[in-house]
Amino acid sequence: MTASVTENGKVIVNWAPPLEHQQNGFIDKYAILVTDKTTGEESETLVDSSLLQYDITSLLQPEHSYDVEVRAHHRNGFGPFSPAVTTELPRR
Repeated sequence: MTASVTENGKVIVNWAPPLEHQQNGFIDKYAILVTDKTTGEESETLVDSSLLQYDITSLLQPEHSYDVEVRAHHRNGFGPFSPAVTTELPRR
């Protein structure tokens, strides 16, 4: 998983699905957890399983640092979160 800042200042998270032998059934959605490292506030967003990237810019405040994690959901519930990556929204 990566979180990168585009030229126009958007923060885009990209991920790959779990390896097939690690999946516990058909993936129907992903959860993206964004944790503000300054305040500790968490925001979780659910996205369709057809997406492997998501714009999290609207969840961020300028000059704050964030940990971002992604996990898959299937009929048996959620899998584990990916290792966190750290990103921040640049000053506009």
